[in-house]
Amino acid sequence: MFEEQHLSKPPLKVCLVSLVFTPIQAMDGYIPSVQDAFRKGGLPFYSCKKQSQVMVGIPGPLEIQEMPQWFFHDEQKNQLIVITDRSFSYSTSAYEGYDSFLTRFSKYLQLFSDVVNLTTCVMERVGLRYVNGFDTDDWRKYIKQPYVGFTLPDTPWSALQEPNSQLTVTQITTRLKENLFGNLVVQVYRDSKPITMPVGIVCIDNKHPDLSKTKAILDIDHAATPGRTFRLNEMQQLLGVLHEVSNTLFFAVTTEAGWTKWK
Repeated sequence: MFEEQHLSKPPLKVCLVSLVFTPIQAMDGYIPSVQDAFRKGGLPFYSCKKQSQVMVGIPGPLEIQEMPQWFFHDEQKNQLIVITDRSFSYSTSAYEGYDSFLTRFSKYLQLFSDVVNLTTCVMERVGLRYVNGFDTDDWRKYIKQPYVGFTLPDTPWSALQEPNSQLTVTQITTRLKENLFGNLVVQVYRDSKPITMPVGIVCIDNKHPDLSKTKAILDIDHAATPGRTFRLNEMQQLLGVLHEVSNTLFFAVTTEAGWTKWK
């Protein structure tokens, strides 16, 4: 992202790519080999957690199952991979441009695919997400006015006499190829104390990324449902299209003052 203006200091906090595929019930048996490959590839830290999940559509009482999640990250806590039996996500808080990001993601995805044979799975969702954070009180200078949201007037019944927190969400359908559509969700989250990472973003700890000074977030989440078996080159091409739309949108909603600040 940010290639259009060659931004060297973008406000990006996290860049995330996520894949959802048809389930691999034997995933836990593959994890030792995946962990060994990731360890050799620069992600030496590993942990496993279980997340409670309500099973929808099953007759009778609600059924809650525990779904294991496997986490892998580097020593600097800049790169994180999260795996379940039906998903793979790669995120970084040290973004150095789209090409570099795609190269690192592709490296780990190929290592993962070599172990689990991902080519036998159907890709149900492919998503690319950019979470931008603005850390100064004058952040409104950097997002065009229609997208900043609205501020309630000062009133006697306002207990804290400070700007109202707000989450604005916009969603549109995008045309990516002749027979492939995407879903683009844009969120502006502002003036909450504290600002927290949007739902769906996993952080290694409270400092990676650090949101302690963040005043507002611009979250651009673009996804498609290809419904095809996994092929790495097709995945890379689709991510390129998702990226191009997200990149264009970023510059459409931010200002020249922001571009100058981030150069």
